[in-house]
Amino acid sequence: MKAPLNKMSQIVSSKTYEIHSSPAKKAERDEALRKIKEYFDASDDFYTKFYTLANLLKLSAKKVKNADFQTEDSFDTLMTVASFLNTYNHMLLFLQDKSSISPTLSNLLLSFSIQKYQNNAFYFIGIHITKSGLFSIDKEPFITALAANNEMVKKLISGLANKTYIKVNDALTNSLNLFPTLPAVTKFNLNSIAPGSIVNTST
Repeated sequence: MKAPLNKMSQIVSSKTYEIHSSPAKKAERDEALRKIKEYFDASDDFYTKFYTLANLLKLSAKKVKNADFQTEDSFDTLMTVASFLNTYNHMLLFLQDKSSISPTLSNLLLSFSIQKYQNNAFYFIGIHITKSGLFSIDKEPFITALAANNEMVKKLISGLANKTYIKVNDALTNSLNLFPTLPAVTKFNLNSIAPGSIVNTST
């Protein structure tokens, strides 16, 4: 004799409750939710910082590559270039810190590397590059170089700014590929998590 439909529903409901309420399953579910929350927190933090730095660097690079080195005051040019290099340094440090996250980020970091021959060229206009790729600018040698050979300084700085602008613009366009996708954080079957249970994981 078949059990009444409402009785059968009670049996199924009871069994489902037992499965989902077992300590082992609850612990596994909670661990899965914790890892998912960690992933999205890390992703949000990464993109907040990346977009801020990338957009600042893009604007700074655009200002330098469009600057008129011949008509601008030498001190204004110095400040424009120094601001660009400082923003460049911040992006470089960020990429160095995050490059292990994904191969795409690692490749982006490599694209920011300055070749040795460029390092030597920059040295003669008062710009120094550390072994880690960070820039510094020496006021007097830069202004002297600007006065002596304005065109050479413009070519070096504008060339760097233009390449940086292109790299950053490409990175922004393809930014969703920078941070890895949500990994298989657990063996726990996420389909067994009740709908809506990952909407608010902040508690």
